[in-house]
Amino acid sequence: MPSKSILILGANSDVAKAAIARYAARGCRIVAASRSIGELQSFVDTLPQAGQVAVLHFDATDFGSHRGFYMALPFKPQIVLYAAGFQVHNDQALVDFEGSFRMMQVHYAGAVSILNIIATDQENTQLERIVGLSSLSGVRGRKSNFIYGAQKLPSRSTSPDCGSICSTEK
Repeated sequence: MPSKSILILGANSDVAKAAIARYAARGCRIVAASRSIGELQSFVDTLPQAGQVAVLHFDATDFGSHRGFYMALPFKPQIVLYAAGFQVHNDQALVDFEGSFRMMQVHYAGAVSILNIIATDQENTQLERIVGLSSLSGVRGRKSNFIYGAQKLPSRSTSPDCGSICSTEK
């Protein structure tokens, strides 16, 4: 893979960290963003290619900060991976609307907010793809976590796979 520029949002998850390590090993420039940057920076510091990874703060639920965050990136990404997540145990989510609402904000509203900004950036002619990670819970609901699964389901249909949006003929 030729050197690519990668933006990973919600970069503290295990799958996001695996993506960081893999992309870094291939020589990619990476912005790894998370609301908890201490743990993320500690992980990045263990990588032989740590110098290729910039760690930035990103909060999926701080919608007003999304445009400024994107505009301040050190480079415009060719590939975007949205891996932000938040989970409240199903028993708690049934009686705690605030927890359920936060899941909605992170998994759906946060994704739509930042990914729409990225997908519609007319100046980033290099954008190739936007990948939104979902969960098997969003495909096959289970009694033990159906509220969490319902929060993940929208990402299956709203995360642009770029199609016409990411074409070079913006």
